[in-house]
Amino acid sequence: MTTLVGSWAARIARLLRGLLASLRRLLPELRRLGDLIDQLKQALHRLRRTDPDLDELSRVRGKGRGPRMPMSMDSVQDIATRYGIEVSGIQFSINNRISGVCGVTRPDQSVMLCREAFRSEEDLARTLEHEMFHVSELREGRPYPTTRAEADAFEDRAYAHEEQWWTDHPVRPEGAR
Repeated sequence: MTTLVGSWAARIARLLRGLLASLRRLLPELRRLGDLIDQLKQALHRLRRTDPDLDELSRVRGKGRGPRMPMSMDSVQDIATRYGIEVSGIQFSINNRISGVCGVTRPDQSVMLCREAFRSEEDLARTLEHEMFHVSELREGRPYPTTRAEADAFEDRAYAHEEQWWTDHPVRPEGAR
């Protein structure tokens, strides 16, 4: 009987050690998921604003012109080259799980491109220019936003720049006027 209890105790201890090891490996991923959820909440908050002047600047509301772009770094490089957007030295990542936002510039000046950025050639070009505007501000020494008001101003400046850039840009997607 003592042998049976001892073997079960050892087996349970092994299972518990394995469970703890799995939880330790899972914690960094849970933290990362929490960060992504916070970024998504911020993006959704920006989309819900009621100021009509700011709503006009949101690119997520409708698909731009041109064909859907493959979610790849080749697409990013092709569009950057075609539209004259300088992206060298920028660390990009592509996240096909996040929707409701085209891209996110992080404090380390890396850029995550999301599903909506690839809806069309126009969306990808605008998103790249928008995120490069953020990167240029950070490189000029502007602080990364830490409050809601700072984040809103950060985005408003980039949307205004993006809109002016697109209005003035001579290149258009195939078939667009």
